[in-house]
Amino acid sequence: MRKIIFIPSLFAIFFVILCSYAFAETIKNIEAFKKDLSPMEGSVIVIQKNIYGINKGIDSGIKQGELWTLYGEGMSVKDPKTGQELGKTANPVGFFIVTRPQQQFSEIEIKCKGKCDIKSNMTARRFSDIPAVLYDTSNLGVDFYDQIRGVLPNLQWKSREVVTDPLKLKIPRENLSFVAKSNGVTLWSGGEVIGFYEFGKDEAPQKQASPYSTKVSPYASVPGISGMAVSTGSVPGLRASGVRQQVMISSYRPVGSLDQLVFNLEMFELEKGGSPHFVYFYANTLYVQSINNSKRYVYDYNGFGDVVSISTGPLGVIAFNIFIKGEGIKSRILQFTGEGFKEIVKDEPYVFAFFDTDSDGEKETLLGQNYDTMDFFGPGVWKLKIVGNSVKRIDKFSAPSTFQLNGALVYDLDRNGILEVGFYLPAKKFLIYQGSSIKWESPESLGGSIKSVIYEEQPGMQSSPTRTIIFWSQPAVLSYKDINAIVIPANEGSILSMVGGDPKRGGVGIIAPYAGGYRYHQLGTQFEGPVQSVFIYKDELYIVVVEGNFFMKRGRTHVLAVPVEDILSEII
Repeated sequence: MRKIIFIPSLFAIFFVILCSYAFAETIKNIEAFKKDLSPMEGSVIVIQKNIYGINKGIDSGIKQGELWTLYGEGMSVKDPKTGQELGKTANPVGFFIVTRPQQQFSEIEIKCKGKCDIKSNMTARRFSDIPAVLYDTSNLGVDFYDQIRGVLPNLQWKSREVVTDPLKLKIPRENLSFVAKSNGVTLWSGGEVIGFYEFGKDEAPQKQASPYSTKVSPYASVPGISGMAVSTGSVPGLRASGVRQQVMISSYRPVGSLDQLVFNLEMFELEKGGSPHFVYFYANTLYVQSINNSKRYVYDYNGFGDVVSISTGPLGVIAFNIFIKGEGIKSRILQFTGEGFKEIVKDEPYVFAFFDTDSDGEKETLLGQNYDTMDFFGPGVWKLKIVGNSVKRIDKFSAPSTFQLNGALVYDLDRNGILEVGFYLPAKKFLIYQGSSIKWESPESLGGSIKSVIYEEQPGMQSSPTRTIIFWSQPAVLSYKDINAIVIPANEGSILSMVGGDPKRGGVGIIAPYAGGYRYHQLGTQFEGPVQSVFIYKDELYIVVVEGNFFMKRGRTHVLAVPVEDILSEII
């Protein structure tokens, strides 16, 4: 399903309500806010043993993460004079979280108060008997708390908590949590962000003119990239330099921040020299946002698979790699036109990635690697061409036997007409091949990435062996004075990353030519969170840093930039 939306502004629009006692921020489009939190009733569906659903879906406005209370048979209440039954008491037996909304129903995860005896047709009510808490990170005051309580009297309000350090805020999964910031309110439910509501004057909703639009995305109000007014010395995410100090850089430029934990953030142009766009993925939703203005477009993936990586190509083409448990890879390719998304390839059994094989700065070559049930990445790697609504094999691509397409590099680094191939091993080391010869191997493990999947080598069989596959972002290539160097995330591993978990702190590694081979450098600056991706735009290296709770999928994403010349002038 293709969905887009136009977000008229990334920055909060503030206004003052003059009252006799104080002032309070007001949520823009208050009716949408009330509607998203309005009561709703549904019936539970027993799909099969221990698998449950509810007869409400996207068509009803359901969002992933919504909290519902489940009710059992209550006690009968009778009129003492007439004996007439007046109704039954509410008997909450547990609650559930919406885990996967479909068009007309949703899959749910049930949490019972005691012994579970779930039957089809049990009554459930959205946000009923669910604790609601306001976390005030901007000290808006009791007046604001009273204001939203008055707007939403149906909720079970518990408290207002003043938060002095938002990054240390831990939001309970079982609460409906309102996080008040200076520019609006973020709404958390079931461990998911289900909405963001700006402060400002109410205004008529904008209509989307794209021919691909069908419905408004349930994730439309998630905030986009916003400007960061900070100095170089206080860029969020940075920490003091670590012990490995080969390349010292101090000229970081803060580009922007996201209040969400995203992966595969990249940048592309719709045409050569045209307006650049950020591309990123969060909560089963792909976002494309212009860097020059506030336009932002949304594509929702509502399938059963896990989107494991994206790769941008020429003219707004985006490869969308999807892993479906028990089935394997079924990926698709989208075309972003500047007005919306169009699915041009769907359900292909390849891991896709685009590469710049002619060193012109544009990733024009599409490669695909087939899925293998035993090794995940199969031995077949091909150059592909998009023909109609499918891909056609153009030529076999020569790759080492251990090659993995995800996070790979294909580039003529030494400019001798022969492509080098770089890729990650399962042991988190990076290799560079030229032909069948290894030219370089990273001296240490690179700490991992924030995206991984666990798959069964023999799906459907009891006690099938499992493996963890890490999905890396693609390296960047720096070019300066006829020298090419590779930039890769070089994160610090944690105990969890040894078994496929998330890395601890972030760093950036640089692989530069030296004496006919390569030498490894590392930026002296390290980051509080892992580096998620790196990419080049014009004369700057962009570094994407994420920090937060990766298990709960909560955190922030920072985008920094540094001049390419500043890096390579320290190495050459």
